[in-house]
Amino acid sequence: MLYTYGTELYSHDKSLTLGEMRTGFTETIDHKELKRILEENDFIPQHSNQNELFTAAVKLAYFDAKRTFSGISREKNGLDTAISNIANCFCRYFQNIAPTSEDEFYSIHSKLCKRVTEEFQSFYSLISYGQAQKIVNMTFKYLYCAKNRAPKYECFFQYCHMTLDSYTLAWFKHDVVKKWWNKKAENNKINLTELDGIKWSRINEDGEEGKPEHFSYSWFQKLIRDYLKENPAYYRDSNGNPLQPFFAEFWIWPEEQLKESVKEIGRLNQALKKNMMYASTEIKKEMCGGIEKLKKELK
Repeated sequence: MLYTYGTELYSHDKSLTLGEMRTGFTETIDHKELKRILEENDFIPQHSNQNELFTAAVKLAYFDAKRTFSGISREKNGLDTAISNIANCFCRYFQNIAPTSEDEFYSIHSKLCKRVTEEFQSFYSLISYGQAQKIVNMTFKYLYCAKNRAPKYECFFQYCHMTLDSYTLAWFKHDVVKKWWNKKAENNKINLTELDGIKWSRINEDGEEGKPEHFSYSWFQKLIRDYLKENPAYYRDSNGNPLQPFFAEFWIWPEEQLKESVKEIGRLNQALKKNMMYASTEIKKEMCGGIEKLKKELK
């Protein structure tokens, strides 16, 4: 029997449920109209060009990835058609029987990524598997955040993947590789310098020909699953079971974003120290006021 994930999931500090993390993620959506659709429209996976909710999820995922694309055509109508076609593929996924294994879902995921590549290849000079996975995985994430989704669709998300982007790859490096894999591996340690050079937008599905499987999409996903299974104390459900990667991402992504913000504040602090002597009294007062406001908000 498939385990149904609900709002009882929590992270290692047990302070926030999955429902709360999901709501927090939805609040970060900048596009007001698409956000409204996710919050108000019914989750009905019908194969139709009028399915606003599924189209909105694909559009949001596309917006997340498109900054890495190049060679866009000006044929906007054609792009809208491509997004609609991809949305219909997701509708068909939810119309069928939910996958019952990681391998079964991986096969479906691979086909979805290839369909994304096919739909966008007329508009962009090159679509990598890394870019396609960002659209596919983020579409699942946005659909999971749809408010009016019936419980019967919960099992369709059980084997979904963690999106690979700059934040999750940063977590992968210091938690999965540095703190876990390289400490237990004897002759198969991962080169951190090589890992630093990996861009999510250029990841291949099964690695490059003539090179080891390292740094391929399938390799990342397998190591992430293995890490979460062996380290359930960090990301687990209310019964102590390790979270699937898709659900763990709801905590990992904002945690990594916060860490990057702290680093940015540190860099800004250094810049302020260097230039403070040139600031006027009025600017110094304004800066101090801003710092005090930030301190209050963080309490």
